[in-house]
Amino acid sequence: MKRVTIASLSLIFSLSCLASEGEVGRMLSPDRNYMAVITLDQKYGFYGLWIPIGGDPPTIKSQMTWLTIYKPVKKMFYPDKKVFQTDKEDVGKHQNVGDDTDLEWSPNSDQLAYRSVNTLRIIRPENGLTTNLNVVTGNCSLISSFKWLSNDELLVITKTIDRSVDFAGYPTYHGFLAENTDIRVRKVDVKTGKFVDMYSQNTEPTTFLFHSIMFHMSEISPYSQRIAFSDGKNICVYDCTQKVLVAKTPHHGKLEGIWWVDDKNLILGIGLLSGTKSFSFFSIEKQTLTEATSQLMSHWTSDAGGYSNPNWFRPAITTVKVLEK
Repeated sequence: MKRVTIASLSLIFSLSCLASEGEVGRMLSPDRNYMAVITLDQKYGFYGLWIPIGGDPPTIKSQMTWLTIYKPVKKMFYPDKKVFQTDKEDVGKHQNVGDDTDLEWSPNSDQLAYRSVNTLRIIRPENGLTTNLNVVTGNCSLISSFKWLSNDELLVITKTIDRSVDFAGYPTYHGFLAENTDIRVRKVDVKTGKFVDMYSQNTEPTTFLFHSIMFHMSEISPYSQRIAFSDGKNICVYDCTQKVLVAKTPHHGKLEGIWWVDDKNLILGIGLLSGTKSFSFFSIEKQTLTEATSQLMSHWTSDAGGYSNPNWFRPAITTVKVLEK
């Protein structure tokens, strides 16, 4: 009987510190020669002893992430030969790593832009060189989105939010829990690390929207020529080539989703995170909003919809465009 009791206590003590490790996301380079993979290692603990049939549930004690770049197997495109790996980084136990992390390969596949929480790095897998880019100014600023303009330049969007760090001292991507009060569009030279502000403006408090490896919401157009955002009352579109606002049209409710159909049209989601959900089709040239909730709602709520799929609206886009005409 004593042996059984001791074994049971040993099991309980061992369960008081569990760990799990798994892949958060991956991205294949344009030339398909590299595969970047984000891995998360979580440690769990318990308040006192935890017994499977009762007691307090497990809590996350710590989270570590790291990036690995592989040479993938050509035909299957799964990781094969490791060519680069970062050190493990403590991102804080309160982070949602799928939201805090983002990846973007340069057009020629020579460089990877990697955001982890609020740091942005350029990694060159051929030689392992890493450059840290200091593109955030202010304690309350976060990088919301970024995209390559060319093989040497990045387009980066930063926003000031109403909460800079969580109570543990880590910047956090709060999503709909936070609101931003400005927007800055920056062009960054990845060789020198220097940047210039292409555009900036204050906004009324509006839902902090961003893009990440698991949260697909598109502020930047497919070819990095235009930026769409809300100033709190209007849907605004800034043209990086013309360097002016090319659209400013009133919208009602909280804008909580933006997806580019093409460089001239947008899908807008209202109240998707915090209220009554609705969708509109926005024509930049006409500066008109066309109600499209009934055409898009079923696609948004399907297994292939939501923020996890950047093309969730595509099956219905022909019908939506007919409505707009």
